[in-house]
Amino acid sequence: MSQKPSKLITRGRGKQKTRRSKRAASLILVIACGFGLMALIYGLFTLAMFLGGSRQVRNAADAGALNVSRKMMDIRVPTDPKYADVADTNGKVGMSNVNRLWGKAYLINANLEEMQKSGQAGPKAGGNGDAAYQIAQTINDNLYTNLANSKTQDLFFSQMAGRRTANMINPGMGIDKNNKQYVCPIAMVDRGDESNLVMTPGQIPDGITAGKVDKGSKSFMQGYVPMVANNKKFTFTVFHEGEQPHLISESVFDPNRADIAPIEGSATVIPNAFRQSAVAGNGQIDSTATASAVANPIRSYSMTIPESYITVHVQNMSNWNVDGKKVKSIPYETKADQTIHGLVDHQTPTRVINCFGKVGGEYASGHNIMAIIKALKADYQPAMKKLLQRVQGMDPSYTMAKLVKLLENQNYDKNAKRYYIFAKDDSADHTDPQIQIQADNGSLPPWIDVSTWEQDFDGIQKDLVTEPTTTDEYANAWQSPPGTPQPSAKNSGVMMWQPGSGYTKAVGNLFISRTTTLNFSSKP
Repeated sequence: MSQKPSKLITRGRGKQKTRRSKRAASLILVIACGFGLMALIYGLFTLAMFLGGSRQVRNAADAGALNVSRKMMDIRVPTDPKYADVADTNGKVGMSNVNRLWGKAYLINANLEEMQKSGQAGPKAGGNGDAAYQIAQTINDNLYTNLANSKTQDLFFSQMAGRRTANMINPGMGIDKNNKQYVCPIAMVDRGDESNLVMTPGQIPDGITAGKVDKGSKSFMQGYVPMVANNKKFTFTVFHEGEQPHLISESVFDPNRADIAPIEGSATVIPNAFRQSAVAGNGQIDSTATASAVANPIRSYSMTIPESYITVHVQNMSNWNVDGKKVKSIPYETKADQTIHGLVDHQTPTRVINCFGKVGGEYASGHNIMAIIKALKADYQPAMKKLLQRVQGMDPSYTMAKLVKLLENQNYDKNAKRYYIFAKDDSADHTDPQIQIQADNGSLPPWIDVSTWEQDFDGIQKDLVTEPTTTDEYANAWQSPPGTPQPSAKNSGVMMWQPGSGYTKAVGNLFISRTTTLNFSSKP
């Protein structure tokens, strides 16, 4: 009986030791879990700080890329005197008006191609087309070099991104341009969409195909799709109408990168999208972000040759024949019922005669320029179509109805050698054309030099509309004393067209020539 308590005591002590070891194990587990939880919290905190810092870097990259796309519009280069009429108010060309530069060069070469096809290209035509293209290309290349300059892009990027910090990565740490990883900084996106150059199909000469994009009531020259005029490639930059500069995804930028997908035949075509990369680090880990943005000037221009002109020249000539031989030629005015004593006491082999004529009956309906055009009893529409196409090269919105009214309101002055049709534009950048007509003896714009008129045309004159000959319908002839056969008067007329490319400002001359032949006889 005396051994039983000792066994109980021993068993009790064993149980206490077991409980203490369990408590110790639990305590160790709790401590381990505490450290693990602390490590997890620290890891989550570090991750949150890194993710937050990454967002800061991403936001800086976005802001920097957007700033680059906006500031690129401020880069401008000097133009050439030949393209001063499509430059900005400071005489320069930038992204906003580079399509306008190419639009003028395109119209010049489209006009030249038409001249070649019609057999009316003069000796200077080929050289003028080459010069127009090369000058535009030189200006374009100068602009491209400035836009693709990494230092310029870095400056614009830092203006915005450099103000940001990555405090969540390292307090007070700034965000820098990431120059460690090469990425092509330029692209041509939205290929095939509209440029910021408004056009009218009628201003393109017949037989020339121009790519266009219709948006609402407007037509635009197509962007980033090369088109050919006079065997030269022209590529316009895409700018969506009314669209603000904005960020785009890498999936949009990358397939259109200048190094991966260049525009055929246009190695220095002006890009419309830019990419930038930002970086921030704390010595142990770097956070980088890349962003791309599309530029847009949010302005459109009309495709024109602003400083260009058309001339209209009228010549009426009466030829005085005796026995089938021309004795004299006398010009007459563009008005009806002009009586001329053409041959005064003219000595023939048999007698002395006086010859008279009444001329100008073709102008019975009026002597304004439209009436003069209509006076030819033939289809005059080809002449009107030529005139309108060239006028729309000054103002694409101009219509045939406006052209007819312009010509109807202008009487032909007998003291004028020719009339000039041109765009009067008082705006600083030639964007507000007002089509006018003015005689060469009036007040013409300073850029029109009447003394170089013949040299300004690089096209050759050719008959356009021919009138059938009529007898005694618009003129009458009589003589004293009478002769046999009786006097007669024949009328004929022709309209001739001399094209110009616009490189030297002249784009066309309409020459209207009317001839009245009066026949007399020396026989009684």
